[in-house]
Amino acid sequence: MKKILGLITIVAVVATLGYFLYHISINLEEKKATAKHIEYVPDFSLMTSDSTYFSKKDLQKDKATVFIFFNSECDFCQHEAESIHEELHKFEKIQFLFISSEPVDTIQSFASHYQLNIQPNITFLHDNNSLLSTELDIASIPTVIIYDASQRLLKKHNGQLNASGILKVIHH
Repeated sequence: MKKILGLITIVAVVATLGYFLYHISINLEEKKATAKHIEYVPDFSLMTSDSTYFSKKDLQKDKATVFIFFNSECDFCQHEAESIHEELHKFEKIQFLFISSEPVDTIQSFASHYQLNIQPNITFLHDNNSLLSTELDIASIPTVIIYDASQRLLKKHNGQLNASGILKVIHH
């Protein structure tokens, strides 16, 4: 009887480990596929806060691009915006796209509050149906995705990344 219980226990442990290893490998494959998918800036077209469209073709080719997915009520997003505002002089050769699915007037208020709406290298975009968020697999807010001047992915960061963190990634 003890041998049978021992054998059942061993089989149960091996089956459980196999199950977990299988799911870990599936998740790793999905992450690799997502990373491959966003290796370069994908095609997109979103409405700006002043009701014009902005797409991939509007990106400045000679500048690194930082996508920041945010929500105006998110404390981490607010700290991120404040950090960028304080270091604006260091970002002249970097373009920022702040992207939110919130109403346009909410996006405009956020931009105005942090005085980012008057910067020539910062654009606020409305992702109305979360199409770009879905395409880039945005799972949390804030998420920062940084591309180099060749539009090649440097880093995807879930969570707050302050100004110095962004600069470190770009100037690695």
